[in-house]
Amino acid sequence: MKHTGNQRKVNSFMPFSLLPITVVRHTRFFWCLFFLGGFVILAIGLGLRDPWPADEPRFALNALEMLKTGQFWFPHRAGEIYPDKPPVFMWAMAIGIALTGSVRWGFMLPSLLAAFGTLFLVADLTKRLYGIRIALLAGVALLSTFQFALQARTAQIDMSLTFFTTLGAYGFLRYSLIDAKNIWWYVSWIAMGIGILTKGVGFLPLALIPGWILFYKQGVVHHPAWKQYIKGFSLLILTVSLWVVPMVLIATFGDDSSLTAYRDNILFKQTGERYANSWHHLNPWYYYLASVIPWAWLPLILAFPWLIKHWQRRLRRRDAKIWMPLSAILLILLFFSLSPGKRGVYILPTIPLLIWAVAPSIPGLLQQKGLNYLATFTIIAISGTLLTAGVLGGYGVS
Repeated sequence: MKHTGNQRKVNSFMPFSLLPITVVRHTRFFWCLFFLGGFVILAIGLGLRDPWPADEPRFALNALEMLKTGQFWFPHRAGEIYPDKPPVFMWAMAIGIALTGSVRWGFMLPSLLAAFGTLFLVADLTKRLYGIRIALLAGVALLSTFQFALQARTAQIDMSLTFFTTLGAYGFLRYSLIDAKNIWWYVSWIAMGIGILTKGVGFLPLALIPGWILFYKQGVVHHPAWKQYIKGFSLLILTVSLWVVPMVLIATFGDDSSLTAYRDNILFKQTGERYANSWHHLNPWYYYLASVIPWAWLPLILAFPWLIKHWQRRLRRRDAKIWMPLSAILLILLFFSLSPGKRGVYILPTIPLLIWAVAPSIPGLLQQKGLNYLATFTIIAISGTLLTAGVLGGYGVS
């Protein structure tokens, strides 16, 4: 067998047995470099601003009052109980402020760490499914998705929720598609429990289960025994109970009527009643399709004309790696669309699922001339609009 000059040169300096070690080292180097760069990108602006209305000042004041009074079980603001959300996000913000000694540096830490954790989970699962090259492309796609990049720099509760829902989905998908290790099954249910304590809809990873059952019947994915469903659901209930049970006992048997009102509000009004009979943010059923997805999923939304054909081929091949996250996205959109109250930020947890559904198509999409022209035109149009608005604003024209 003849060797080329390059092959002889490599072999003369490096034994063949060392080549895999070198490849692994280079892979680890680029992998670590990617996450370092991702963290820097997400952290841009940290510590440079104060909380912005309307949500950020409320959460920051809740966290400051926790640190001042030591009352962590029931969030308060200006001495009055804050009944709208569970306390996990306020706990995280209080820890951030305590560790940094500064509101400016600490109030953004939960969103930053949640965004970075989401980036890691998305890239890691993609690497295990498709390899490191596509994983790096998927990570770049996540970092460039408009709503994700925006919320990573916003001290709202939804980025933390997205991390826990992504962790739940990661565990489900890793169990069913990769190694079927029980630890990932149980991690999913615990993550959903913490997600519920962060914001009531932390159970969103359950949207993966219908597609999971469909592909299991076709013999495509791993599926747990029914007793594991019981164990998983028990872990979710136990996780939620760690805060809910003491909160209910304190509110029920105490003599503070505001705590009783908090109990009723957080358990009933802010959950089932808010979903079924919302009293604000009222929008039509097509709100997400018409008014949110076109900007929130940029630039990925531009590729949908090409992606739809790709997804159809994958469905015919019974590719669970694509259709499990894709079916979950459709169910989550349906779930939020059925509620009269809608906000654009509610669908943030769908973006990691979207990246997993798009990931193997990214190399091919980058070769599409039509998509490149469309992306270039969109960038120019958005940049021109923002520039025009900035110039007019500078001259006082509204």
